[in-house]
Amino acid sequence: LPEIESDNTIAKFIYKEKAEYKIVSAGLQFNAKGEKFSGDSFTTFQDNNGYFYAIICDGMGTGTKAALSSNLAVSLLEKMIKSGFGINAAINTVNTSLISKSGDECSVTLDLVVFDLFTGRAEFYKCGASNTVVKRNGKITDVGFCSVPLGILSNVEIGMGNGMLNNGDIILMHSDGVREEDDNYLKKQLKKFNNGNVRNFTAHLCENIRRNQPEKNDDMTVLTLAVTKND
Repeated sequence: LPEIESDNTIAKFIYKEKAEYKIVSAGLQFNAKGEKFSGDSFTTFQDNNGYFYAIICDGMGTGTKAALSSNLAVSLLEKMIKSGFGINAAINTVNTSLISKSGDECSVTLDLVVFDLFTGRAEFYKCGASNTVVKRNGKITDVGFCSVPLGILSNVEIGMGNGMLNNGDIILMHSDGVREEDDNYLKKQLKKFNNGNVRNFTAHLCENIRRNQPEKNDDMTVLTLAVTKND
């Protein structure tokens, strides 16, 4: 159906092509033990050109300082992308902002997924972030790049990659609060998950991982993105 804009005298009809896919997403966080705030921040949003974005930033350490740094990075990156900046330019601006924010070290990891809702192309951008786990055609793959967190070097290093996804495929992003020891369990659960409730899956996965972590001394964020047909 067309969108209608009207100022009571002139009506303008805006027709938009229907996207092939949509993303069903769910995210969950656990704070580090004893902390009031999470040092991780995340968001998802969609622009007017048919792209879906998912971002996780993990601030250095835990608590208030880490939370402020990661929230700054996420909010600034989202604003710049929505304003029309290219991804690389937006990331570089965030990096510069973190370096100039104060005399103290203010670094964050960046994990960004950009999904084209028309073609199914997924782009992965990482600066010091944990591997992303992708379930494609039922097969599990790690997506990771060697890179440095933002806010450390003036010339930012961005790990980049891309791939085509289809209906039923899943992208699972997480901060380093999900440890290497949790990796096998995470992948087994993702392998078994098939067209269920994304929110329930994410909650069950996070709660079980957290329950089995003996010290719980790091913030943990998990963000699940399920690719579905836009019927």
